[in-house]
Amino acid sequence: MSKSILIKDTYILNPLSPSKVEVFKSSILIEKGVIAGIGDYDYADIVIDGKGKVTLPAFVNCHTHIPMTLFRGVVEGLETMDWLKVVWRIEENLTSNDIYWGALLGCIEQALTGIGVFIDMYFMEDIVAKAATDVGLNIVVSEGIIDINDPSRGEEKIKQTVKYARELPLKYNGKVKVMFAPHSLYGTHRRTLETIAQLSKEFGLKVHIHVAESLRELDFVRRNYGTTPIRALDRLGLLNERTVCAHSFYVDEGEIDLIGRRKASVAHAPVVIMKHGLKEAPVVEYIEKGVLVGLATDGPGSNNNLDFLEEMKVAALLYSYESKNPQKLTVQTVIWMATKAGYDITGFKGGLVREGYPATLTILNFRKPHLTPLHNIPSHIVYAAKGEDVDTLIVNGELIVEKGKLRKVDVEKAMDKVNELYRDLLGRSGFKPRLNGAPVEVKCKQTYM
Repeated sequence: MSKSILIKDTYILNPLSPSKVEVFKSSILIEKGVIAGIGDYDYADIVIDGKGKVTLPAFVNCHTHIPMTLFRGVVEGLETMDWLKVVWRIEENLTSNDIYWGALLGCIEQALTGIGVFIDMYFMEDIVAKAATDVGLNIVVSEGIIDINDPSRGEEKIKQTVKYARELPLKYNGKVKVMFAPHSLYGTHRRTLETIAQLSKEFGLKVHIHVAESLRELDFVRRNYGTTPIRALDRLGLLNERTVCAHSFYVDEGEIDLIGRRKASVAHAPVVIMKHGLKEAPVVEYIEKGVLVGLATDGPGSNNNLDFLEEMKVAALLYSYESKNPQKLTVQTVIWMATKAGYDITGFKGGLVREGYPATLTILNFRKPHLTPLHNIPSHIVYAAKGEDVDTLIVNGELIVEKGKLRKVDVEKAMDKVNELYRDLLGRSGFKPRLNGAPVEVKCKQTYM
């Protein structure tokens, strides 16, 4: 039986809409995993002193590849398509052990930066689900399907996804949801995409796909589909309220309108846009069309960290810089993207600190020099706060992070294990790690233990 928790005398922030947040001071009582009440309470099994702290819905990372902590700093300075060529080569050598420990470390990092829910796209997603729940996070798993040269691989991945959908939510008591994950129009066979469109409708499963993320993708889609990526998805029956479009920045006005009319969602990862030299997404334009836009880190192999507060700041700065208008993407909108929009996209109930809502909450410690004076809390969260300011993470009423420390898993062991596995993975893939730069290719594959 879960213990009751009282967050005493805290500032509460609620993202009410893309343009409005409310902030007030009160106490939060949590019982049986949900918010039992907000008001004047004095007793619970666990009491958290909320003085000088801000409580808001836990962050939602709407697009990542979490086992790729193993790829952090491995492939640098390349455009997206060239980056993928190297990454896919190394991924051929991944083991289930690599996946688990890489995912565990990524989930640790996410928890410590206030992320309580995330959408993952990778391989062996049942193992990723185990890692996420071992840490205590809620996860949407989506088994990546790359079968452009062999659609039989897609058939197996589809069967695997349907199996996950039948088994994992029950196995993990609702902490796991499932989506289809065709990698992209350039990575997934047309026949597979058409099958997924049918099964998504039949089973009610959402579809998580990279789309409109590079100029070379646009060229591929024009040659093979005779149109643009968003319009190609629409023709395939894959642009609707069940679609989560990762990235989607190489779009025209007609495509922005189409995404809005089809009620698809967008996952926005601004740090990777900047790092790979890509194009800012029309975030405000999407939201004006009624599109749910969630925030995302993308994978730690390309970001390279999972600091969600950093992602929020970059989202605001990048749009202001590119649009030359600092008033369009407001801090209220960024907070909504990082919280309420993400819950609506994932299907997990949450995103508000209200009675009856699941107690999935992040508490930020504002008793810091860089967060003083204490006022204008929305601005401080977006422009001044850091991942290290996360004091507490609660997921479904369970304490996951307490006073900045993870409660359920051994962080030191996870770091040591990833250091060991990373060297072995690179050796099997024909690369040698270096301290003064990215790994270099070697003639003979080596094993590092």
